[in-house]
Amino acid sequence: MISNAAFTELRDLLRSGESEKARDLLLALQAGYFTLMEEIQHLQLRVHTFEELLPVAGHVCTRNGLVWIETEAGLKGPFCPLCHSTDGSLIRLEDEGAEADSQWHCPSCEAHYPHGCPDTDRHRAVVLPFQKTCRKLGL
Repeated sequence: MISNAAFTELRDLLRSGESEKARDLLLALQAGYFTLMEEIQHLQLRVHTFEELLPVAGHVCTRNGLVWIETEAGLKGPFCPLCHSTDGSLIRLEDEGAEADSQWHCPSCEAHYPHGCPDTDRHRAVVLPFQKTCRKLGL
């Protein structure tokens, strides 16, 4: 972690002419800076994702056997119906390809769903349990 004391130490090393130690400290500070920047980008992405999800309570629906969120901009998703029915989680499904026989894949429970699977639960909607989802994501 980068601290103000490290910059004071760097200044003192440069003033005393210990350029090798100052260089090493500067490289360590640079590495810490890059680590912090990566963490900030990761956290900004998580915040953006939650900002998209927070206003959607009550807008969760099931279409074609998959869980979706209805927004003003259209449907967001799909999300894994197994994870959602098990513990209320919204785990976004990953598309396994553009081929005709491609499938949706859940990175959490490893379930697979064909594109265009039958609409079995289209009239059932579940309110998103934000506390449980946030706990699962470590927030």
